[in-house]
Amino acid sequence: MLKKIFVVFWGVFFVSILLTPICFAEDMGEDGEIESLMFMEIPMVSSAGFFETEVKKAPGYVNIITSDDFENSSARTLHEMLDIYTPGVSMSYHFFGSLIGHRGIEIDSNAKTMFMLDGTNLNMRHHFGYMLPLDVPLVSDLKTVEIINGPGATVHGSGAINGFVNMIPKDGTDNPGFMLKTEYGVIDNLSKTEVGYGREYENGDIYLYAGVIQAEGYKPNTDNSSTLSGAAATYRDVVADQKDMLQDGGMFVKKFTDDNYKLTLNWNHSNFSFLGQFLNIHTISLTPLVILYQDRAITSGANAGTAIPAGEQEMSAVWSHKHLLLRPQYTFELSETDSIDVIGGIYLIDFANYDFNEKELLECWAHNQSSEEVYSLKGIYRTTRWDANSFALGGSLTQRYFHHLNPIFHEEFLLTPEVSSNLGYAGNDSLGGRNFDWLEWGIFAEDVIDVTDKLTVSIGARYDGVQMGKDEIEAPPNTFTELEEISISHLSPRLAFAYQVNDDTILRFSYQHGFRYPDVANYTQMSPDVDTITIETMDSLEFNVNYEFPNDKASLGANIFYNTLKDTIGWRSLPVGIGSDAERQAVQGFANTEEDYSSGGFEIITSYMPNDDTTWNFSYSYARPFGYSKDLQESSYAPIMEVNEDRNAFGRYPMHYVRTDISRYLLDERLL
Repeated sequence: MLKKIFVVFWGVFFVSILLTPICFAEDMGEDGEIESLMFMEIPMVSSAGFFETEVKKAPGYVNIITSDDFENSSARTLHEMLDIYTPGVSMSYHFFGSLIGHRGIEIDSNAKTMFMLDGTNLNMRHHFGYMLPLDVPLVSDLKTVEIINGPGATVHGSGAINGFVNMIPKDGTDNPGFMLKTEYGVIDNLSKTEVGYGREYENGDIYLYAGVIQAEGYKPNTDNSSTLSGAAATYRDVVADQKDMLQDGGMFVKKFTDDNYKLTLNWNHSNFSFLGQFLNIHTISLTPLVILYQDRAITSGANAGTAIPAGEQEMSAVWSHKHLLLRPQYTFELSETDSIDVIGGIYLIDFANYDFNEKELLECWAHNQSSEEVYSLKGIYRTTRWDANSFALGGSLTQRYFHHLNPIFHEEFLLTPEVSSNLGYAGNDSLGGRNFDWLEWGIFAEDVIDVTDKLTVSIGARYDGVQMGKDEIEAPPNTFTELEEISISHLSPRLAFAYQVNDDTILRFSYQHGFRYPDVANYTQMSPDVDTITIETMDSLEFNVNYEFPNDKASLGANIFYNTLKDTIGWRSLPVGIGSDAERQAVQGFANTEEDYSSGGFEIITSYMPNDDTTWNFSYSYARPFGYSKDLQESSYAPIMEVNEDRNAFGRYPMHYVRTDISRYLLDERLL
């Protein structure tokens, strides 16, 4: 019966799509011409440069996801939206949370992709980048999401090496009145409520948002032999052996425990604006699936090497992420053509892994408990005083403090004396100091020149530096490398061209550079076989062509890219099954690759609106490695960027990626 209903529903859906273009063509007339012109309106992007730019003229490929896209799709999280709507991106999971890969490059964290909230960096620099929040279905505070697949260090500095994602919150002008959303899911028993209020007044606007979520999670499909690399049989064995523990609910994935909520404030008053956000998340993502399929061992401290049988202790492991962001901004209007933006920022973040039942940090994962304090100040001078020329100049200063096992928000999850002793600490009294601190600075400039009515040239450069140091602390044995003061600087250039062939066709070419300082964990968990870790870089060449069919409400685009990666940072270990435990420990840790390699490919993107109520999107992406030597493949560095035996396909990233979606409005007006 359900199969018949399914066939009838989709049959009616596709027939309606086929018939409506005919009706649309018959009614074209003057209104249709106006609608076609509306279709030609090009959205703007704010994060691709220091000036808001038309998407079709921005350096590199830019994808925009709007709040309407969120409302009109089945996706509930940013992870799902990126996976559905962004060509050149591959989304997956690690037991720390969601993973994002761009154009062939995907590792075991999001450290190479920068995530921002209206231009403010949200990435953890201790480790992991921005992971857990991507899989949280609290996204109704977002107005748009800007995704750029290429590097962007000229604008955003260290971290914008393999793409960046900028989330722009709603404001009171475009979203006035109350918003209420509630949801209940029968598979994971998820319950969610989101409330928003926006108001515009004479000198500005304000938007407030609050979202709350709980979910019991669900058990994975144990009948599917492909579940997490064919581990279903092991899962069933664990279920049989650990019935008592399973009654605690620890085996459920996609589970949100304790209090989970998100608060956002976006206030704009005259030349002043203030953005604030607090996020509190406790979730079991795919952690139980990974840790139950293998025996693990404590990797540090007095009990290093002690075996933890599969299914014990870590079964109810919860990953917790909390952050507080406060960002004031003031614009000084010097004249009609000149202005100065002064942007401050306070960003506090906690990341922890704890036992849900015992409410304490897990012994074998305690080294992942970290917190950061980030204080930033940035100034940007912009002028358009010269004809056909937009020029920006500025600088930034950021102070970061890193804490290990000393949380800002998670005071209830400090190490117990027993676990602390096992890790080599004397006790909680030794955890009060700051472990590490950074002082980052950068100076940057960009010049956008309209050479002719058809040709636009963008030239930019940025020079960054960082001074790294550490405070006096008691470092646990076998976990941390003794760190000395480190000073690094780097130059990031950019050159881009956009040529408007005619009203419907535009060609673009860009050279962009990206780099990333090593994270703190890259130093503290460095491979014993290397002396130091240096910055990693990416040089990207990209060609874009976009053609629009305004009368048919359609567009066709193509992107060709070639990225060269140098000194890529990743986790180094011997291939599975090779070497003894001692040989593995001798090389295991973070390191740079000794050889350069490249990622190249293309994307074809098309969109079609047969009528006002129906949209069809299609994209095909292709990415493969180049210059990946056999020596690199056979070395202990191979896990940093896995490739197949012939070295013509990435191991973690699909060579071919097809996306398509069709959406259609069934009701012209909302019910309420």
